[in-house]
Parts: sequence; structure tokens; C-alpha cells
Amino acid sequence: MRSGAVVVVLLCLAGTGHADDWPGFRGVERQNVAPGSAGLEAAYPLHWSRTQNVRWRTPLPGEGHSSPIVVGDAVFLSYAIEQPQPAHMLTGVRVGLLVVAWALLATALWTVAARCREDLSLRGLLSLAGLVALAAAMALLVMYGENVLTFDRALERGWMAAVLSLVLALVLVISTGGARKVAGEESCRRAGGQQLWAAVGLVLLSGVAYLVVPDRAHAFDYGPLHPKSLFLFGVVVLPLFLGLTLGALSLRRLRPGLALTLGLPGVLLMAVGVTVLILAVLRAQHNTRGTVSTSSPYVPHLPWWLPAGLLVLAALLLLLRRVWPRALVVNLLSVLSLVGFMLVGLGFGLERLIARTPYLVYVIGQPYYHPIVAPWVSLIFAGATILALAAAMTVVRFRASGAGVPFGALPALLAVLLGAGCFAYVLWVPRDRMFARGVICLDRDSGAVRWQTLGLLAARGIMHSDNSAATPTPVSDGRRVFAYFGTAGVMAVDRDGRLLWTYRQLPFLSTEGVAGSPVLWKDSLLILSESQAGQWLVALDAATGRLRWRTRRTQKMHMYAGNCRTPLLWPVRGRPTVLVWGLEDLSGYDPDTGRELWTHEITGFGSSTNPVDCPVADAERVYLAGPTQTVAVALDRLGRPGSPIVWTTPHMDGPQCATPVLHRGLLLMVSDTGTVYCLDARTGRMLWEQSFPQQHYASPLAIGDCVLCTDTAGKTRLVACARAFRLLATNDLQEPVSASLAPVDGRLYVRTGKALWCLAQR
Repeated sequence: MRSGAVVVVLLCLAGTGHADDWPGFRGVERQNVAPGSAGLEAAYPLHWSRTQNVRWRTPLPGEGHSSPIVVGDAVFLSYAIEQPQPAHMLTGVRVGLLVVAWALLATALWTVAARCREDLSLRGLLSLAGLVALAAAMALLVMYGENVLTFDRALERGWMAAVLSLVLALVLVISTGGARKVAGEESCRRAGGQQLWAAVGLVLLSGVAYLVVPDRAHAFDYGPLHPKSLFLFGVVVLPLFLGLTLGALSLRRLRPGLALTLGLPGVLLMAVGVTVLILAVLRAQHNTRGTVSTSSPYVPHLPWWLPAGLLVLAALLLLLRRVWPRALVVNLLSVLSLVGFMLVGLGFGLERLIARTPYLVYVIGQPYYHPIVAPWVSLIFAGATILALAAAMTVVRFRASGAGVPFGALPALLAVLLGAGCFAYVLWVPRDRMFARGVICLDRDSGAVRWQTLGLLAARGIMHSDNSAATPTPVSDGRRVFAYFGTAGVMAVDRDGRLLWTYRQLPFLSTEGVAGSPVLWKDSLLILSESQAGQWLVALDAATGRLRWRTRRTQKMHMYAGNCRTPLLWPVRGRPTVLVWGLEDLSGYDPDTGRELWTHEITGFGSSTNPVDCPVADAERVYLAGPTQTVAVALDRLGRPGSPIVWTTPHMDGPQCATPVLHRGLLLMVSDTGTVYCLDARTGRMLWEQSFPQQHYASPLAIGDCVLCTDTAGKTRLVACARAFRLLATNDLQEPVSASLAPVDGRLYVRTGKALWCLAQR
């Protein structure tokens, strides 16, 4: 036992310059236990705020979730800064789509203005309101869709927006026939033919939508009844049943019998589609809550009184029409109030549905309500629309009431152009945001920035909305700092900020983005890069960046999230071993050669888990904590016949991102959704469970007799490291926190979304 402990200590101190340094993720093999914490807890602050026990606060550039590391007299972090891009095709396409979008809205409003001097029926008003609402919806989708839906989060989002844009365009083509004033049998048949062609386009779009589903390998991998699969099926089925149903309605003007024949399957398909969507929502509401991860719940933006007020206003205006049926202002305001109610009411309902459905919150995240171009460009287009409407109303004053609608089929042509443009723009026009990655060095005592070194430039890539372009934590051997950024590559800098080398042959492709951190062994940098782009454990020469060895892992991998679990260097029966915890395996590798020593299949953690939290170990066991269970594995049974599992403890909502902390015989862990567990490390018995509000991504930190749990809102709760739950303190920095805390010499270094804080007793 004692010899094993000596090996552990030697491993812990390998490659670091000082025993009190914090040289990598979770202090490398200190496993998030403050160095020398026994009896030292009095030196660390137990209470702090934005003004209390703050030694310094330094704003940080760009973005990043990497934890701070402390080596000698300096603090190091990785970060990423978006690089301004010159005007290129993407900007030109965006501006072109906006021009068409606002032109479409202007012509729709012009059409309304031309009809509002007539004695319109309620059906006619609703038809005009639907025309404007569809045009406005398309304009809003072009203006805000890319940011609200965050296309860079997942490939499916842009695909859904593209299909929706074409659906709206073709429905708008169908609507223009009903909105126009059609006289005569020939004109009626012409309008019916236009609607029929649009309906055929919707049916064909359904097949195209299925053929261009992105990343088909995992899009339907969950089975036909999984919420994600149901939503994707719903997107494919939507244009099909709309096309058949609306096509049947348009055929009334051509062949009523044929319309009835096509109408029946259309109605049946509509019922099937609605059932699919309802089933998707119900299954999403009951989806495993422990595997749904968002930094904060969705908060609706639209108050209930807004759609209610618009509905009341529309009702009052419709009553006024009984007195002034041909009044231009009354008819125009009636249409606009109905348009507002349609759009706001739809948004209100969708927001409440999202807020009540954890899976939708996870899929959509927090909307980012900003236009895709500069605000002044939006103002120019909005001003042009107002001027066009004013001109239209002026022209209408001098036109006879029966003169028809200006521009004829122009709204339909603009709708098709806009829908096809959006479809092509989302699916085929590249839009990668370029980020420069690097390392920043701060003075440990004053917080002053010593230097910033950017060494890698690459696209931000697809990732979870709560992830960042600089999430893996750097590691240092005391002389150099190594930072890993996934596909962007690996870079090494010296203590003065000079770029030593880069390595770019480690592509990482997943919808969640990269999060696993590098570790050091002797003079090698070890990195696990396991994703759709390949499953590799590699070793790079720390001095030159040259590839020393590359081992391909063949175990089962998470289909879309990959593996972001940082490897653990730990002795197994006295032999240094790289422990890799995969989706359904625990495997050991020789750190000098990369040769696989052994592998054990360990399952039961749930198929929807995102592999991020890492294994922890003591002198006898390795502990694996997942969303549905925690498993203890005996070190002396690894690599031998039979199961190495000592005990298994099931639970409902275990960790996915935050790695547990093992301290004083207790295993404390926190789930993404804020549930804290305390287990007896010897027996696996659940000692206590407590739920905290807000999301938790930072790993819990043990200092003496307490454990610090920090949520994404910036609150840190100190709980007693004891067999009974006791809340010791709650501290709030009021800034978002995703990175784990770093404790060194009585100071806590906390990275928030905006700054690095140094907390110390005063």
C-alpha cells in the first residue's frame, strides 16, 4: 500500500516546477483536491462576493472555458478571439437575401393597401393577413434565423431552417392566388393552376428534404420514436401533407372530383404529421432529465398580454368595419392587427412549448436575437419598406376600386426566389467564423497581463451552445505551456510567450465540440482525440511537437458527441498506465509506447450520455460516475480475467460534465442539472443527495473539510465534506462560470465568462 502511494505522489509531481503549482486540468493527478489542504482550509476564503475578498480581477479577451493553471509566479489560460473577415460571398448573399425579403414584404403590404378600399369579407381579411404574415415570417427568418437557431451548433438546425423557408415560400405562392382579386373563369383557372404548381413543389420538396438530411449516420440513429428522430421526420412530412392538402383546395377551381380524391389522403397525412409532432413533444417532455444539459432554463420573451392585446384590438377593428366597411384606414389596421396577432401568437405559443420541454431547451438553447447584418443595414431596408408602403397608399388613392392588385404575381416570384435562395444559402454557402487560438499569461500576484500569444487560426466549428472555441485546459511542465483546441490543433509556448511549435493533425468532429484536456508523461504530451473524425490516443514530443506514437482505439464510441474525457495517468499494480474511460469501456495503455495493455467492457451509463467527466482514483480503485450509475473498479483486477467491478450505485441524475472529487473516503459529484451526491467510496452507499438550482459544469473542488460546487450563474456553494449534508456558505460573483476553480497557496483562481478572479482572504 505504501509503495503504491509513493508512486502516486511521484506521478502527481512529475513535470511540475513546485509542489504547490496547479499545472493542468484539475491540478493534473491531484484530482481537484487543494494541495496541502489538510489544516490549510483556514487560509482559503470561505466567503466572497464581487467586492469581498477579491485580490484582483482581470478582464479576459475573446472566449474560453479552460480552467486556469498556476505555475511558479504566473497564471495561464487558453482563449480564442474571433477574427474580422473581409467582405466576401457570404456577406453579399446575406445582403441579397435581405433585399429580396424586404421587397417581398413591401409588395405584400402594397397588395393589402390595394385591396383595403374594397368591401372585404372576413375571409378576405384573413387571407390578406395571412399573406402579409407569411411574408413577414420569411423576412424574420432571413434576418434573425441564423442567430436564433445558432446554425453553428448542429448541422440539422440550418437544414430545418432551409426547408422551412422553402415551405413558407411555396405556401405564400398558394396564398397569393387567394389574396388577389380574380375575375372571370379564365383568371380563376390561372390562379388555380399557379396554386397547383406550388402544391406540387411542396410535395417534391418533401423528398428533397429527406435526401439532403445532413449527417444521416447519426440523425436517425436513436430509433424512430426518439424525440430527435420525430422532429426530423416532422420536418420531412410537413411539406408533404401541406402540399397534398393545399393542392386539393386549389383543384376545386379545376376539377372538384379530383380535389376530393386528393384531399382525403392529404387530410390523413396531416393527421399523421400532427400526431408525429405531438408524440415528439410528449416524448421530449419525458426524456431523461439527467441527460439534458443547458446552462440556464429558457425564459420566454413575449408576455401573455401582448397577443391578448392584439387579439382584442383586431376584434374592435373588425367591429368598426361594420360601420365603415370600405374605410381604408380601418381595413388596413384590421389586417395589420391580425398579422401581429398571428406572428406574436405563434411566437408566444412556441416559447411556452420550449420552456416547458427540457429536450427542446437543450436542442435550441438560448436564442440570440441579433440580425445577420449591421443594424444600420436593417434600418435602411425598414425605411425603404415604409416608403414603399407610403407610395403604395398614395397610388391607391387615385385608382378605381376594381382595378385589381398592382404587380400581379410579383409576390409569388419573390417568394420562390427568397425560399430557393435561403435553401441554397444555408446548405451550400460556407459560413465558418474564424477564431485565432492562443495562450494568455497573467502575473500571479497582481493579475497584470504579461503576454498574449496567438498561434492557431481555424474555424470555430460545430459545438454545443454552452461550449467555447477554447475549452480544454492547458498543461505545463514548468518550462512550457501546451494548449489543445481540437481540430485547430495543439500549440506550445515557453514561459516568455514565444511560440515553440504547433501540431494540426488531430481533427475532432462532433456536435458538442471538444472538451478533453491534454496530460503530460515525462517528456510526452498525451491527447485523446476520439470523435467522428477518428479515434486516437496520441503522444507528441513536448520539445518539438513531433508525433511519437499514435494508437487507434476500436471500442464503441458515442455517435455524435465523441469522447471528451481527459485520460488519467495512474499506477496499476505498480505500472504507470494511461486510463481511458470510453463510452462502454475502461482501457489501459502504456504511456511510453501507446500499446494497449488491457480493456474491460463496462456498460450501463446510458446511451445518451455525453462523455466529458473523467475517472478519479485512489490507491485501490477507479471510480466512474455517469448519468445513471456510479461504478467502482478494483485496480488490482484490471487486466485480469473476470469483472473488475467492486460495487455499482444507481442514481437518476448523475454527472456528465463535472468530474467528481474523491476526498477523505467520500466521493462527491454534481450533475449538470445541479444534483449533488455523496457516496461512501468504500461501499458505494449513498450518504446524501441535495439539489441546487442552475446548471453545473465546473468540477467540484475539495479544500480541507469542505467541497466547493460552482454553477454556471457564478454561485459557489460550500458544503461540508461529511457523511451528512451541511451547507456552509453561498458566494456569488454574478458572472457565468463554466471552468473549474484552481486553488493555490490560499488563493482561488476563478475564470468567468468575462474575467479571471483571484480570491484571497484580506
